[in-house]
Amino acid sequence: MVPVTVSAVRQAIADLLPSCHPTIGRAAAVLGTPVRTLQRRLHELGMTYGDLVDQVRWEEACQRLGDPRTRIVSVAAAVGYRDRSSFSRAFVRWTGVAPKEYQRQRCAQLAQRQCEGNHRARMVQPGRSYAQVAKVARRDDK
Repeated sequence: MVPVTVSAVRQAIADLLPSCHPTIGRAAAVLGTPVRTLQRRLHELGMTYGDLVDQVRWEEACQRLGDPRTRIVSVAAAVGYRDRSSFSRAFVRWTGVAPKEYQRQRCAQLAQRQCEGNHRARMVQPGRSYAQVAKVARRDDK
């Protein structure tokens, strides 16, 4: 029997997502605890099982959407949705933007950080503070 902690429940949900719908009954079986005990423990922590499922799905979807080559339908299937439209509605509810738009924004941010990191790495020299490097970067950008 696994202790009923939020991280244990989240891990059980993540383990169930690729193969089936992560019902509370299935998660309780994975954890080796009765469903009612799982519900009671989550209630004591101020959470519901549905909230945890949504959190795990959201985190997994955001991670997968960080790759520009990943198709939305693949992400939807990986986080337990049978079709793209149901996943898209849920994703908009979680984030306020469509999955494709999130993916475009996320990839643009990652590319910008990588370019900035490479630019700063070339400028770093022994004895220079980050403030000095930032000053040079601002000057170079003008």
